[in-house]
Amino acid sequence: MKILFLASAIILCSFHKPPVSKCDERIFAWEQQTANDERFVDFPKVSGKKNGPKYVGGDKALDKLIREKLILSKEAQENVFNLNYYFVVNCDGSIGDVVILGDEIVSEWTNIRNIIVHTMGWQPALFNKKPVNCIYFRTLMINGKDYIPKYEVPSSDRGFN
Repeated sequence: MKILFLASAIILCSFHKPPVSKCDERIFAWEQQTANDERFVDFPKVSGKKNGPKYVGGDKALDKLIREKLILSKEAQENVFNLNYYFVVNCDGSIGDVVILGDEIVSEWTNIRNIIVHTMGWQPALFNKKPVNCIYFRTLMINGKDYIPKYEVPSSDRGFN
């Protein structure tokens, strides 16, 4: 009987899932990136260089990835502009909202939202040594001429007749 009870307890415990750790639902701003920016004044702050969200290869790797995957509209290819944006790195390392700042037309010029949403390898910010949702702010100077296709496929080869 004791063996049956012990076997039952082992089987029941093997199906028990540990509780999913919930993080603070607030969205924090990383003080290092947003300290003097009035747009982020109302957010609680994560401070310290080591406590902010981190991309697996760092800022340079993120910028390189974006430049490689960035697609610009014809209008954007005729301009030089700052691409200012921020997004939320969630406490589980996934990406939340992506916001393009500045001139509204710029948000229609690129595929930056799609690129950011599909990035992986994020480490969340830490507040009191616990992962939190945190804003990650970036800016890139874009010269549209750098994104003009070197070779355009003739329309007859694209399937348009």
